[in-house]
Amino acid sequence: MNKFWLFWLTSTVAAAICVALAVRQVGPPRRQEATRRPINLTLRWRQVNTPNAVGGLAFLAVFLTFYTAMIFVWEDFTDYTNWGLTFGPIRGHAVGLWIDPINGRFTPLAFLEFNLINRFTDTNIGYHVPAIVQLLILFFILLMLDAELSVAARAALAILAFLNASIITSFSGLLFQERDVLFFLACLVLSVKRFEQTQSIAWAVAAVVSAQIMIYCKEPAFLLLFGFAMGRLILRCRDGHHRGWDYHRLWDKESLLDLCLAFLALLFLLVYVKRIGIHPGSNYATAARVPWPELPLGYLSVDPLAWLFMAVVLGRIYLILRRRVVPLLFWDGLAFGGVAYFLAYLYLSIFTVYYLAPVDLIAVLYVGRLVVLSWKRCTRSAR
Repeated sequence: MNKFWLFWLTSTVAAAICVALAVRQVGPPRRQEATRRPINLTLRWRQVNTPNAVGGLAFLAVFLTFYTAMIFVWEDFTDYTNWGLTFGPIRGHAVGLWIDPINGRFTPLAFLEFNLINRFTDTNIGYHVPAIVQLLILFFILLMLDAELSVAARAALAILAFLNASIITSFSGLLFQERDVLFFLACLVLSVKRFEQTQSIAWAVAAVVSAQIMIYCKEPAFLLLFGFAMGRLILRCRDGHHRGWDYHRLWDKESLLDLCLAFLALLFLLVYVKRIGIHPGSNYATAARVPWPELPLGYLSVDPLAWLFMAVVLGRIYLILRRRVVPLLFWDGLAFGGVAYFLAYLYLSIFTVYYLAPVDLIAVLYVGRLVVLSWKRCTRSAR
């Protein structure tokens, strides 16, 4: 346990220092991406005064009230998703680092919040308070994330995301690691977005810390981070004007941050292989494997949004390669991360309704914003 904490703290601090030193260096001016627009937060929040925004936020407040009530009502520690707490935190036993080579599990930062909660309360409501706080912060981040959309559209997409079965399940129980992945994913993308706008070292460091926590909460999260960072690097360095590659863009401040995030993802993979290794026939993924074609049919029946998302991303990739659309570094990079996360579960052949919660959140934001921004330009049949 002490060795892991020493490694995690050292790698996090080292990554934060490297990013801070890298992004503070003033390099030669580069051309700006065509998709980057200066954002004025004051002007952005003036949109709240519009009738549509007021109505959307009012509906969002009602939705959050009922969503919070749903989390509290009918929940107790004897539920099948929470019964494990009765053997540990509720009896005063500390939650240890979940590193289990036999079952192939390496999620050392999962459930550690219970060690703090059990110092103050052992009630059902008290144990659900952190989930409610995460829920409210997550909604606030979603409202701030995309300045191109109206406040009403952002509120609508946030509501649609949280109506998905995978996300409802993640927040309705206490022992779902996807809830932490969703929360720190939102913190990561907000930090990256604000760094692009402000070039602030603080936001770059916040992105590194959020990434470090996220990938050690759930194993496949490192692929989400790697896909996000590498997708942005590839799209940034790809020269759309001369059909070549502009490797000088690797020295942009945004590229240096992406390189650091990709390195953290690879470092996680190395640590996982060293600590867990490969144990055919004995690990969790092997025991939970679902045969084909039951796996894709299962995900299609409970989560068709993930397959729609895959189709849209493949379509975007085709259009980008044909130079028919301008790539969106932030959103397309995030989509690539979501695709990598989905492919990991298809490769492992494991299936549960809540596994794709991060993919569903990305899917609603990505597909939803494309629909909203292109709605007025579409013909009636296309709509």
